[in-house]
Amino acid sequence: MEGQKYLLRNAITNEEARRDLRAALAPYATDEAAQFIYRWNVTVPCDDLAKIGLSAFDAAIHAFIHNPENLLQDENYFIAYFRWWARQHIADYCKSRGLL
Repeated sequence: MEGQKYLLRNAITNEEARRDLRAALAPYATDEAAQFIYRWNVTVPCDDLAKIGLSAFDAAIHAFIHNPENLLQDENYFIAYFRWWARQHIADYCKSRGLL
């Protein structure tokens, strides 16, 4: 994601940059939702699961910025980090509803 490192650094202190970063990560949440539906045959609409995955953003960025070494990683590191958090939120949602 072009400019992701810039957005990430600014998102730490700037609410507008945080919104921009969240928007830039939305396609990754959608991709995680689609993969989850495919792998686990979950019957929840993809858009709903994508919103659940994207809801992980605040927790992910909060955890991420509290380890300064994370900011030294390459531009794709936070994408992978966020995707993991999105998968966990989706899985927790599905488990809580007896879908897994």
